[in-house]
Parts: sequence; C-alpha cells; structure tokens
Amino acid sequence: MSETQNEEVRASVPTETKVEDVKIEKKPFSWLEPHPTFVIILVGPDETPFGIQKDLLCSRSEFYEKHFSGTTPDDKIEHIVKLPETTKEIFGLAQHFLYMDKVIADEANLPSYEALVGLWKLGHKINIKGLCDKALTAMIDCRRITESIPATPLLIQVWKDTPEGSSIRKLLLSWTAEYMRFSDARAEFAKSLPQEVLSELVVAMSSFDTVPAPEASATSAVPSATPRKNVHYLEDEPENDAKRSRRASGGPVSAPASVDRSIKARGSLPKPAPRRKTGAGYTEGRDFTTSQKLDFCSDLLTRMLSGPGKFTSDASEAEYNH
Repeated sequence: MSETQNEEVRASVPTETKVEDVKIEKKPFSWLEPHPTFVIILVGPDETPFGIQKDLLCSRSEFYEKHFSGTTPDDKIEHIVKLPETTKEIFGLAQHFLYMDKVIADEANLPSYEALVGLWKLGHKINIKGLCDKALTAMIDCRRITESIPATPLLIQVWKDTPEGSSIRKLLLSWTAEYMRFSDARAEFAKSLPQEVLSELVVAMSSFDTVPAPEASATSAVPSATPRKNVHYLEDEPENDAKRSRRASGGPVSAPASVDRSIKARGSLPKPAPRRKTGAGYTEGRDFTTSQKLDFCSDLLTRMLSGPGKFTSDASEAEYNH
C-alpha cells in the first residue's frame, strides 16, 4: 500500500485520544427537565430497593457520576446498583437529604447517633456533596435536644472507619475533651478508650488549655469565689464596727459570761506602748484574782483564733473603768 493510501486511511479513522478529549457540556440539574431514567439502589443484605432519578444522583454524587459516565447513552429506563454495607435507615436519611436538602425530618423522631455516623460514612464513601456537613449538623442538633453524646463503643468504631483528621473525628474529639474536663467518671472513661483515641484526645485537650473554651464563662464561678470573698470582706467593714460597738454595749454575742470576759480582755490587745501607759494609770495598785487572769487568757486565745479585731486605747480605758 502506498503512503498516500495510508494517509487516507488514518484520516478517515478517528483516533481514541480525540474521542476521549471530547467532553460533553453538562447542564445543571433542574426539575423543570424530564428525568425518566432511574437508579434502583439495593440497600443492605436484604437488598431493600430505593429508586432515585439518575440525573439527580449523578448531580449530587461524584462517585455515581463517574460510575455512569463510562456507560453508553441511556438505552434503558433503570440501572441497578448495590450498597450491601448500608442500612435501610441510613440510606433513607441520605434519600431525604437528596430531595429535601436536610437530614432530620422531625425533631420529635430524631435519628440515632449510630445512624448519623453511618450517614457521614456513606456521604464520604460515595462523595455526596454536602451530606457529611449535614450529618454533623444533625449530630449537633441531637446533642442539643437530647443533652447526650455518643457512647464509647461508637466512638471507637468511628476511629476504625474514618480517616485521620476527618471532620467527624474533630467534632467527637471536642465533645470527648469537654466530657473529660467536667465529668466525675472521666477516669473510667479514659480507661475504656484505645490508645489512638487517647493520643488525639491529649492533643485536643492541650489546645483547649491554650485557647479559652466556651465553657470558661460557666466555670469561672469557682475561681471567682476568692475575689467575691474579698469584696464581701471589704464591704463588711462597717458591719464589723457595728458589731464591736454592740460588744462594747453588752450585746448578746454569746453567753452573758463571755461578754463580761470580753470587757476585761480588751485591755491586753492594744499595742505595747499604750498598754504600758494605761497599765500605769489603771493596773497600778490593783490585784487580779486567778480566776480573772484565767478568763483574760481564755478570752484572748478565743479572739486570736476567731479572727482579727480592732481595739483602740480609748475603748480599752473605758472598759477597764467599767
């Protein structure tokens, strides 16, 4: 065969590369257009059938878009695929998301954490746009409504089935770290976790220590007890003066006998210099009985152990005169 004939044959037969390079421009999905072709998805070991328009499924799932892109143009009205590892409940939530763009249909009938974790894994596996984020949002709503977090076995299962650094791990780590900070059962909870989870938990909790957590405002009540006591102590100064005046007037602080002892005891509390001055004027030539001395020492020790007090020399002199 001559060279001219070979060139004519090559020109008449298109090469494969040219066919592959040709891309058909896809229109965005619209419910205003007909979508007669369905994908029948057999879910679970029992192969429960779910039917979804092929165009809708391919517009939301990159996995199925690639799966059906290699097939010939639609020559039948349905295709069959299988998802044996997914449950009916989980795919029902995915179907609800595809048509309604939300996961939770009714807050009175919330899905379980197991179902929502499975929904996240399904969205990650078949790459449904937005499903993983919606699953996490539904988990946050469940926690808000039920005031509970996933149990330890589910937490361990998530670490087995999800990639490191995934969004669902980060969410569950934040919840676990919060639980470890405030729960009384954190010791037993930590023992139940595998080493992989614990190592990531330590990193998460250390980052919480460097960055103020949202719960810091709630827990600040405990350390603020000391400042509150200081403020209370300063505001009570006028009350202390009033109490001292009541003691001087014989108010019923304790038993009547202790009132008498307090009157005698106040002479020993002023500073040494004033005491020497008053001692020359009031104690010179006076004899105190053994009982009075014992009462004086007893009352002095009682006041030292009970707290600080203020006594002026004038008050002491008045009480000694009394």
